[in-house]
Amino acid sequence: MASFFIYKSGYILSLFSNDPLFLRLINKSKPVESNVVSLVTVVPMDKWKTYENDKYNYSIKYRPDFQVREFENNSWVSIDNVKEDVLPGEKDWFATIIKIKPNDSSLSPRQYLELYARSYPNCRSRILDSFTEYKNNEINGIKGNVDPCSNSPNMSVIFTKKDQAFVVELGADASFNPPYTETKLKLFDQILSTFKFTD
Repeated sequence: MASFFIYKSGYILSLFSNDPLFLRLINKSKPVESNVVSLVTVVPMDKWKTYENDKYNYSIKYRPDFQVREFENNSWVSIDNVKEDVLPGEKDWFATIIKIKPNDSSLSPRQYLELYARSYPNCRSRILDSFTEYKNNEINGIKGNVDPCSNSPNMSVIFTKKDQAFVVELGADASFNPPYTETKLKLFDQILSTFKFTD
């Protein structure tokens, strides 16, 4: 059965209030609260908090309105602006992800990347070419895209220390264009600048 609508004073009134189409229209008219903390708000770095990982001996700073989530026995850490434990699917979603990987041969960051790239022979040269030298005030590494041959960008920085590799990634949703905005890249660089080993 077709629904009949009356428009009055900015509201849509339905003769059939349980009609699915009517309910969708009404829901669209309600403001939707964002599930992420705004990236537009500037928080001075001297107000940031410090995350310390005692198991892997590193620290990194982050905005006080962001969340720190630890996974896989602290070998996988996410610093993000998500208010709840769900992936928001919003263009302002931001995450810096720190992954600790085995580096049994104590390879340098470049050597570690070369070993990783061997698993992707069709993309090997593009992976290697995308990385450039990177350093903050504490440590040296390399920075680039570990997945340049797909539609999913993966900006990463690789540090190594003895038998461990520290891969710091900037999360992105490839469904948004561009997935990395200037604001996200700047914030990622600010967070990276605070990464240091603590032992």
